[in-house]
Amino acid sequence: MRVPERLAGTLPFYYGWVVVGVGAAAVTSRVVGSVEAASVFVAALTAEYGWSATLLAVPTLIGSSGSALGGPFVGRLLDRRGPRLVTALGTALVGVSCFVLAATQSILFYIAFYGLLRMAGQGMVQLSSQITAAKWFERRRGRAIALITLISSVGLVGAPPVAQALIDGPGIAVAWMFFGCLALGIGTVPSLLLLVRSPEDLGLQPDGAPQASAPVQRQSFTAGQAVHTPALWAIVFAVFMVSSVMTGVGFHQLAYYTERGIDPTIGAYVVSSFAFGFFAGGVTWAPLADRLPVRFILTGLYLSGVGTMMLMLQVHAPWQAFMAALAFGMLVGGSIQLPTMLLANYFGRAHIGAIGGTVHMARGFGLGSGPVIGGLLIDGIGYEAAWIAFGAFSATAAVLMGFARRPRLPVGVSA
Repeated sequence: MRVPERLAGTLPFYYGWVVVGVGAAAVTSRVVGSVEAASVFVAALTAEYGWSATLLAVPTLIGSSGSALGGPFVGRLLDRRGPRLVTALGTALVGVSCFVLAATQSILFYIAFYGLLRMAGQGMVQLSSQITAAKWFERRRGRAIALITLISSVGLVGAPPVAQALIDGPGIAVAWMFFGCLALGIGTVPSLLLLVRSPEDLGLQPDGAPQASAPVQRQSFTAGQAVHTPALWAIVFAVFMVSSVMTGVGFHQLAYYTERGIDPTIGAYVVSSFAFGFFAGGVTWAPLADRLPVRFILTGLYLSGVGTMMLMLQVHAPWQAFMAALAFGMLVGGSIQLPTMLLANYFGRAHIGAIGGTVHMARGFGLGSGPVIGGLLIDGIGYEAAWIAFGAFSATAAVLMGFARRPRLPVGVSA
């Protein structure tokens, strides 16, 4: 008997919470691939080797693009085989890439292996945790996804100052090795032992409901049916826009704060304070979405991105930077979680991996494009032009989400 089967029969609570906890630990373990941690390494690598902001954004583009292209394949694999091997392999690739980066000073190796790290963490680990939570929960889906945010935000809080302290002390190589060990220790091993595809695989029901009172299954679209709905394409383009904002701001924010006269060490703490906003957004938006229409919450959230960019334009002192970082964290916290909830609510659980993989493709291209768009605007015009452009992206996403109404299966068509 496997470990999950033994635990599911003996634990006093629903095994889905174990799956959520392991997924959250895996997401935390790939934190070095986040733009918040990357911004610390970017500042150090620029000072050490003189590499430009645009050049250092290239592996983020490569990794996110690779993640995007693999999204539909990974999503279908999650539907069929579950998250166990996907998550374990993804975290292992993050760990191995960190060890390679610790041993190299070549820009070509940096581009190749940070790109691989980014692709694995984003396209395998992050996608897997969101899709799996959506499969294990229906009524409590928002709370489950909020728990992933709660746990993973600990990594986002700690990663920038820890990375900065290690870089300032033992050096860049030791910082890479630390994050490599983290990925293997709390990501790879628990995923291999404990993850399961869906509650039905253990004879359970979503949310831990008894067999006799299992929740009514919502309409379930296939991926082919979903791509013919206007709602899916509105979500796809909105997610692309906001994902560009997420990495475009996150990747360049520390260098921006430094240019505005803020000490780099204080700037690292400002970047980490983003995670408090991320946490606040995560534990607010997702549970709220169990009660209110997700589309309306997302529309308001994307509009808040315009205000966040206005705050970024006003940064001249540390307290202003902290305010902007908190607002940015609130935006990102909801933007990562809520689209998966919206997809599951609109299209059902059965093929959420394949459908979510399609949206993840848009997210991946957006996440990869953001730092490059920002870098080109910063190098060519200045930071202000980048923040204005990202504010326009947020406004466009809000308009698109306003048109993303719930689709219905045509009469006579079954999933």
